[in-house]
Amino acid sequence: METMPMNKMIARASADQAKASDPAASVFVSANAGTGKTKLLTDRVLRLLLSGAPADAILCVTYTRAAAAEMRNRIFKRLADWAIIPAKALGEDLENMGIHTPSQDMRRRARSLFAEILDNDDGPRVETVHSFCQSILRRFPIEAGVAPHVQLADDDEQSRLKAMARANILYHPSPELAASVLLIAEAVSEGRADEIVNDFINRAVGLDSPDGLAQIESHFRDGLAQIESHFRDDLGVVSADTERDMLMARLDLIQVEKLRAVSVALQTSKSKIQIDRGAKMAVWLAQTGEGRIEKLSFLVDALFSAGKPRKREIIISCRCAI
Repeated sequence: METMPMNKMIARASADQAKASDPAASVFVSANAGTGKTKLLTDRVLRLLLSGAPADAILCVTYTRAAAAEMRNRIFKRLADWAIIPAKALGEDLENMGIHTPSQDMRRRARSLFAEILDNDDGPRVETVHSFCQSILRRFPIEAGVAPHVQLADDDEQSRLKAMARANILYHPSPELAASVLLIAEAVSEGRADEIVNDFINRAVGLDSPDGLAQIESHFRDGLAQIESHFRDDLGVVSADTERDMLMARLDLIQVEKLRAVSVALQTSKSKIQIDRGAKMAVWLAQTGEGRIEKLSFLVDALFSAGKPRKREIIISCRCAI
């Protein structure tokens, strides 16, 4: 099989590009990166302008902002060059675009296009698909069912609005939401807790619903079940049923109403630390039966610090409350 020389391949590709740049031809171009697709599209726009098409009647739609900016810059650079380059260079450039023997009128128009484009703020328009659709929404807000002068929130603005909404919700949480957030905070580090909460918000999971709390509890309960299975089946550790019965009997001795009064007193204090401890007590008090064993860590953390009872002044304030 005979191989085509490189110079003939380039000449053939250039001829095909020149044919495809004719705006009178309807063409579909598929090529690898860096092979001249943007140049071809630029040439089509320039030939439309040379043929007398109004600049504000030309619309080019791309997928990315970078591609739109690149194409817009190329169009303006070519027009700026045409205004100042020698006549011979201008004729060669027009011929390379597929315009053979350009007339004097076309040459004069080529030199005047740059000034004409500078005076026209509306064209030629090179936009992304999204920006074009947004411009339609802004022009016809009532037909589109959106508020007039609506603006699209970028990524930074969306993050800011989400943070404001989250702070507003967490400032006055429902009991279910407070229990969900405290459960996350108890199980993971501070940075990880913030990441998990953001992930729940991004997934639009209702943290203030019983289903949301059930999903969180199920996640940690499954992990706990795997650990218990390892100790029981792999290490031969005996069942903790007896210990659970003894623990339940001890928990039944707690005077629930007095503890609830302490929880309320702590939550109405001015100290954030005491408010958090009162909230943890409330989480434990909201449980019944086996739930109080599962949430015992909340009560332990509220009453003890590093295995020792809380400070004496805190205990005194609790006694005063009851």
